[in-house]
Amino acid sequence: MEIKHTPTPWMVDGRPSYLVEQDDTTKKWSVVAHGKTICRLGTTDEDRANAAFIVRACNAHEDLLRFVHDVAFSGTGLVDLVRSARALHAKVEGK
Repeated sequence: MEIKHTPTPWMVDGRPSYLVEQDDTTKKWSVVAHGKTICRLGTTDEDRANAAFIVRACNAHEDLLRFVHDVAFSGTGLVDLVRSARALHAKVEGK
């Protein structure tokens, strides 16, 4: 039986963007996905940046795997691959 991770998209402190707030009591940053706390980090600006990075990486994972699969197996032309890569890059960067 395959164990599945919590579905994406993940959020930081329940927010769908990377503008996050610290917990009022603990002042810790949390990675939250679908109402569940996945992990708690510390209280520094670096911890906040790490939480946002974790979320971005997890949310991009499935799209990146799909893109790599397409590059390896689709036989798609170079122009289409570049177009797909640019679209994926914009999505991952939140643009």
